[in-house]
Amino acid sequence: MLKTARLALAKKLVVAFILLGAAVAGKALAQTGSPPPASTEQATPDNAILLTIFLRHDQSRPLSELNAQLARQGFYKAFPPPGIEVVSWYVEMGIGQVITLRLPASRLREVNRAVEDTAWGVYRTEFYPTYDYKAVGMAEHEKAQ
Repeated sequence: MLKTARLALAKKLVVAFILLGAAVAGKALAQTGSPPPASTEQATPDNAILLTIFLRHDQSRPLSELNAQLARQGFYKAFPPPGIEVVSWYVEMGIGQVITLRLPASRLREVNRAVEDTAWGVYRTEFYPTYDYKAVGMAEHEKAQ
């Protein structure tokens, strides 16, 4: 059972990193290409990744100006895309906003484009895709006892 869970988790990780690599390699194209079509695929245990996004504030401009630009660019209308689960959304003083989403790996590009199209110029962005390791880690812990 544990071996099967590890294999499934390894497969998810490979898919997530392949998609991430494709997103990074095609970043210039993604910026000029048309936005991906909206998807209705939902995150399930066998396709879900977690994506932590750092939106670092431009501290050289007043907050009112930044908020006005976000409104002009339609940030809150486009982000998060419909059907993407927001796990957490915090403001960290001195950093900006830190958002964790749960989504199917196949929708990574859609989330990236929503940020590129509506948040750039207000925030510097960082993306950290991860996967849920809790079940495997806890099983290993129990086995070691």
